[in-house]
Amino acid sequence: MSNFFFLPQLKDDSQVKPGNPGEWSAQSFDTLQQVAASLNTENPRQKNRVSSIPHIWARPLLVEMALHDTQHPLRQEITEQWQGMLAAIAFAEMRGFPLTAELIELEQEQDPFARSLRQLLPSDANAVYQLEGKNPWYDVYILLWQNNPVGMSSPSTLVCPSEGGIWAGLPWFVDGKLQSPLARPFLATEEKELLWYWLEKLDQSLPQYGGTRQGINKISLLLQEFKNRLQLYSFQKVDFQLSKKSKSLGQVLNQGALQSLKPIRLAEQPPSVRLIPSPEKADTKELLIIPDSAELLTRRNIAKIAEQWGVKEQQIRICKDVHLAILNGLNHKQRKNRFESWENEYKLIEAKDLFLPEFYFITQERALPGSLLPVGSNGLIYQNNEKKITPLLPINPILLDYLTSEELANRIDFESIDSGSVRVSLRLPLSGLTMGNPPQDYEIQKDYALKPQNALVDVPILEIWPNFQAQGWQEYYAFYYDRNCPTFRVQFPSQIVEVSERFSDSSFLGSFQTVQLNQFPSFIFCQDEQAKNLGLILLSSSPQVSKIDPVNWIVGVDFGTSFTNVYIYCKIDRDRGFSEKLIVMSPPLNLQVTKDAGEGFIPLIEYFITDSPKIVQLPLASILTTRGSSKEDREKNRKIFDGRIYRTDTDIFKISTETTWYKTSLKWSTSHPNFTTLFLKQLALHITAKAVLKNVRSIDWCISYPSAFSDDDKGNYAGIWETIISDLNQSKMVIQHNFLRQDENIGDYLTESLAVAQYFVDNQGQQGQLINSVIIDIGGGTSDISIWEDYRLVYQCSVQLAGNHLFTRFLSQRSDVLQLLFEEEISSTNLNSSTNLNYLDLLLAQEGDSALSERRVLPEIIKNEQFQKVIQLTALGIGGLYYYVGILLKVLSEREIKKSQEIPTIYLGGNGSRLFNWLEDSGKFNRESLINKILLEILQQSTNFTGGLGNIHLSNNPKDEVALGLVLAYDKPLRGLKNAEKYPYIAGEAYKINDAEYNWNSDFPPDNKIESCDLPDLEKLPEFLLNFYNIWTKLTKKEPLIFNRIDINSNSEFWKNIRRFMRNELLAIVNRRRESIRFEPPFILGLKVLLRVLSER
Repeated sequence: MSNFFFLPQLKDDSQVKPGNPGEWSAQSFDTLQQVAASLNTENPRQKNRVSSIPHIWARPLLVEMALHDTQHPLRQEITEQWQGMLAAIAFAEMRGFPLTAELIELEQEQDPFARSLRQLLPSDANAVYQLEGKNPWYDVYILLWQNNPVGMSSPSTLVCPSEGGIWAGLPWFVDGKLQSPLARPFLATEEKELLWYWLEKLDQSLPQYGGTRQGINKISLLLQEFKNRLQLYSFQKVDFQLSKKSKSLGQVLNQGALQSLKPIRLAEQPPSVRLIPSPEKADTKELLIIPDSAELLTRRNIAKIAEQWGVKEQQIRICKDVHLAILNGLNHKQRKNRFESWENEYKLIEAKDLFLPEFYFITQERALPGSLLPVGSNGLIYQNNEKKITPLLPINPILLDYLTSEELANRIDFESIDSGSVRVSLRLPLSGLTMGNPPQDYEIQKDYALKPQNALVDVPILEIWPNFQAQGWQEYYAFYYDRNCPTFRVQFPSQIVEVSERFSDSSFLGSFQTVQLNQFPSFIFCQDEQAKNLGLILLSSSPQVSKIDPVNWIVGVDFGTSFTNVYIYCKIDRDRGFSEKLIVMSPPLNLQVTKDAGEGFIPLIEYFITDSPKIVQLPLASILTTRGSSKEDREKNRKIFDGRIYRTDTDIFKISTETTWYKTSLKWSTSHPNFTTLFLKQLALHITAKAVLKNVRSIDWCISYPSAFSDDDKGNYAGIWETIISDLNQSKMVIQHNFLRQDENIGDYLTESLAVAQYFVDNQGQQGQLINSVIIDIGGGTSDISIWEDYRLVYQCSVQLAGNHLFTRFLSQRSDVLQLLFEEEISSTNLNSSTNLNYLDLLLAQEGDSALSERRVLPEIIKNEQFQKVIQLTALGIGGLYYYVGILLKVLSEREIKKSQEIPTIYLGGNGSRLFNWLEDSGKFNRESLINKILLEILQQSTNFTGGLGNIHLSNNPKDEVALGLVLAYDKPLRGLKNAEKYPYIAGEAYKINDAEYNWNSDFPPDNKIESCDLPDLEKLPEFLLNFYNIWTKLTKKEPLIFNRIDINSNSEFWKNIRRFMRNELLAIVNRRRESIRFEPPFILGLKVLLRVLSER
């Protein structure tokens, strides 16, 4: 075993001479210092402890000796520690180090230890600063790391690291030892430059604090060594600043040169972790993505953000003067406080919170056709590679405030890993060290197990309308129905939801939801019944409407009793334009988010807007459905929620015709005008949506009405449209809407009879025939008549006798005929209800032509007695309408309003014009048809006119006439259309008002108030019926079946009953406000009674 001296030897070059043993000798003042400097303290066993110098200030004295003596054996080690401690102070604020200082004033302390410290104070011979009136060693600072002492201040060395101090968390505290930050690459280049400036500033400040030249020179040399060791030969432009905090280390350092130990202040810079938004989202409050901690990343085996970017943590700025290294050094409470201080300027989210806790999936392949699915989602397999699945995205929706659906979907990857697991990767575009030019991706990942309890076996019906985006458009609707299957519920972002209602229906198992949104959703929350988020569905950004070459539309709306039609005139410029029927299905406006399993078709029709090409075609049935609304009828006023246009075909409609939620006769309803409003509101909204897709800049609305409307009807109907147009303009829906053009004194509010005339002139080339013409539009509820001579309108009126009265109602009373014609099983027992009449209208419109071409020629149909009765009743009704037209012509001639006494040409339009084909055995009306000859003779007998061919021209486009005529009249109106005169009815049959008798050729009604009403003996109606009987019998060689066992002579009991029924009808107008009455000329009133009586027989 080797021997060691108990006391250290002297160095070989020691100047200290030993004295004689036992003798005292006088020595100079600095002898003890010379002895200390001459000791050889190197010990091969231990270098970091000196126990042979018994002094209460041993540690700071040792540090002073080691730093001042270049030959000291501990110089290198203590220099490393000294540099490490200075660097910790310099970067304390930048890196958020838990370094604090506590002042010890020995003069104020009275305990024995403090007295000992005072009595043994070191010399200030090497002090770099002085304190006024006292030794600088009297006041020292204890430096604490995480509240544990790790060193102190020293007048001779500025700082003195303690022996064995615990600097846990300091990057250059390695293997239990404090090291220089330059021992390894702990500092980034920018930090080295900042440290160099800090050391330079400290060095320059030393002479101003009254220290000794010797002490200042020693420390200055040490600082120079430290700077040289940084090896900086060129400098970038760095923003060097010192802390502005008065207590930067938790205490004011105001003792001499210690005032220069202010930490470096990290200059504020833009964050490196700012999410770079998509260009469309640039106005959103900036979002900072706080990277996951190193512990989390290690568990997931994912590279830290600093490693991904190839930089150090302190180079990644989190916010302002905090970089990632600082943040990672904070405890939970400190991090929370930092985050709260930034929230006024930024939104923040930790990267780990961008993933949802669980992964939910649909056990069907491609179950979300309307969604955006990331790369790899189509290859995910469940249950031993047997089932392909569709994932719900386990992503926090906050990202969609900054990224479009498309960009987010492109930044997500799915990957199957191991057995029954999936890895979700997310690449986030952050500002990085380039401040976003270009962005730097930060990739995070999470692995999920495909758990059976998270499997969804079905999808709901989920659709959104309309499927486009346009600046200013703020009305969208979504529909959900879960079919009572194990699936997810949906929730839309709250900031875009205007109204959301859930409801159920006993006819359908499951839950419904209708939602109104103020913008197209970029995503949908999927939730369970407890509103727990299961994942997201990303939606494709719907088509953006371009703004190139905008056009103007003139829209003509023919709101009919049975059907509603729409035409547009597209005005390209002042001299060019074209008209066309509104194409409902070009392109579809519904986004089908989920896969249609087939049974979703009916719920969509019943409760939402559907654009199915099978059922959405013009003209639309004038039917509203209020199904699903919980409100009373009078309170239903919200479109879609409380009522929708019922777009259907007969296959669907006939299923439920005995229900209360189908609203028909909207045009004539007075009890619930809100139903009419709901229908037209949705119609206008749908037209506007189509216009947006066509890049329309403005819409001029042209609306028709029957002159059979009462004054109240006319005003109310115009008021509905004025409200609709006003609402559309107030909602700022991209397009400017205009109604009632007053500048040319014609307005956009036109009678149906005039609109039809415009159609025949402009669309069927009949301009030359307006010399002597009658134009009749036979609709579902009214027939609109206009009489023209020499291109001039001489008369117009509208009578409440049309398709429903002339054909549909007769069929409704004979289910056996319907089954024969259409092979339909008519389940309803009440085919006279208005709803079922609409069903028959739909049936005739959709299958009538087929029935005519394929079935009318069959002998069993033609010879069927009940069918023949229907045909004869229809012929009688149309003959009566002709007879009334003859009365009009005759009276106008007698009054010299109309000059010609030749039989005029007749133009027939509207759905009712199709009836003429039913009256011909061949199924196709022509001039040689029997009914044409019958009607011509009726017209001749009612007018007593001679000459003229009286040809009948049927419309080429039944039910298009009014809507198309409206848009044609807007641009180039006929001369007669400027005549806003309201024509009185011509009675056609004698009547009594207030005991005054009026002849059949009188106007009806008189201007005075109606206090009583009666009928004298009938004259014209029996005359017509007898004429019809004779003409029919003569031309067909047989009597009409409908007259069997009826005495049609004018004085018979039959006519007395007809007169009594007519009188009862007329009494309904007594003592009523004139403006509210829908007047009917007595002849037409009597004709309807006659048809009803004959039909019911």
